[in-house]
Amino acid sequence: MRDDERRALIEGLRAEHAKISSSYQKLPFVVDTPNRRARKEAHELKLARIESDINLLGARTVFIEG
Repeated sequence: MRDDERRALIEGLRAEHAKISSSYQKLPFVVDTPNRRARKEAHELKLARIESDINLLGARTVFIEG
């Protein structure tokens, strides 16, 4: 993967992370309904996946199988 492609992907992931993180922080402190709990868990999963992808792309060498 070319360096410029990798950087563009990382920037896009960081922007998405910021958007989801902002939405997550606006959730109520008390998560007392099933919908709120599901929304909170979905945000947490997305944030974890994005953080994992950023760490993977941050590696010096990235191999793409396909």
